[in-house]
Amino acid sequence: MWRCLNDAPLVAKARVVAYLHTTLVAMPSCFVIRYLEPNFMPCYFRLRPKWNLVKLFFFAFGFLCVLPYGYAWTLMPYPCNPTPVMLTGELNATDLMLQEMDCEVQDWLRTTRSLFLGPACLLVCAAVYIAFAWRGCFGLLRRMMLPFREFMPRVPYNGLGPFYTTLSCRSLATRYGHTDQYCWVHDLLGGPDLYVACCLMVTAFALSLILVPALAVLDKSMHPSGLGVGVAVAYVLSKAMMKLADLSLGAPESLIEVVESELRSWRPDFSQISLGPSHAAQFLRERDLVQLADKAQAVQFSCDVHSMPDKNRYAGLMYRLYHHERAMLALEGDLIDAIASLDCMGVTLAMVDPEYEELHRLGFNHRLILTGVYQSAPCDVLVMQDGFAWREYGYPGPKMAGYERLDSSG
Repeated sequence: MWRCLNDAPLVAKARVVAYLHTTLVAMPSCFVIRYLEPNFMPCYFRLRPKWNLVKLFFFAFGFLCVLPYGYAWTLMPYPCNPTPVMLTGELNATDLMLQEMDCEVQDWLRTTRSLFLGPACLLVCAAVYIAFAWRGCFGLLRRMMLPFREFMPRVPYNGLGPFYTTLSCRSLATRYGHTDQYCWVHDLLGGPDLYVACCLMVTAFALSLILVPALAVLDKSMHPSGLGVGVAVAYVLSKAMMKLADLSLGAPESLIEVVESELRSWRPDFSQISLGPSHAAQFLRERDLVQLADKAQAVQFSCDVHSMPDKNRYAGLMYRLYHHERAMLALEGDLIDAIASLDCMGVTLAMVDPEYEELHRLGFNHRLILTGVYQSAPCDVLVMQDGFAWREYGYPGPKMAGYERLDSSG
């Protein structure tokens, strides 16, 4: 039986770890610049792909408009083609052309009006995505889009944060003094923007290809086997579309290699942990949140590490976390402290305003991709998101053997 505890620093650190892991998985290039090495930004500008908006437009036009139209003229069965027939009588023979009726769906798909079918499906998919995101169902969205990552591994590296956030390329370029290298054609969309756009376009493309024979079958103008052909064609072409999206919108190997090098070489610096309360208090006072600023100044936050551990223990930690694809993140206590130390101000803000009742107007929210963080040492504690609040639970009984082995091996 798990019992509810009340450890505000641990809950705050777990929330920050979940947020940082979300940022790392969705936009690794942005994570390196914002949290690991700001001086990496000139290198990013030199190696980043260019003309992302132009490539995205032609990619969407070619697959969502042209391909469904071409499918209707090529692979889709068309039973209404005229068939020559010879009628023979007693005195003479007559050549006739017979043509089936009720091919309205196929005929419509062969007109230029069907070019709007793919964009219409894209609008439907985007509306569904926005509805789920508005409800905060990011865990479900993550599970829905996770299979795409296998076929588009390079797309998240292309771009920084979403264009409407403080992690966008424009915001970070202004913050670190590189506005002269920013170009909206190349840098407007971040890694998550491109990845979500590719996922939605692939889904809309597959939906349009399946919808074409499905309407024909419902209209009884096509044999049901045509629907099976449509599903098979949609599956093959969707995989090809994801591969092409990765080639055209993914980051080059040179950028991926230097980003992963920064992730592999990271080691925690616990000496920076004291900057959290002072920076948070200044941040809040600049935004006229004086009461929260006073609470932040009084926060005594620490990593609870009495002696500097062996830094080799953290070798490749960020690289391993980037490839972590589960909803639950299970780490030992000092690893949670090490990751949380990257955003000390965020930990402080999560402590002074746990439910973001005041901070929500500054853009803070509860919506994260992870559903929980499990700390296996020095104590067994599970911090999970319950609705919009985060709860902490501890195990009152003795530790299980598996956790004891994990403690002794660490």
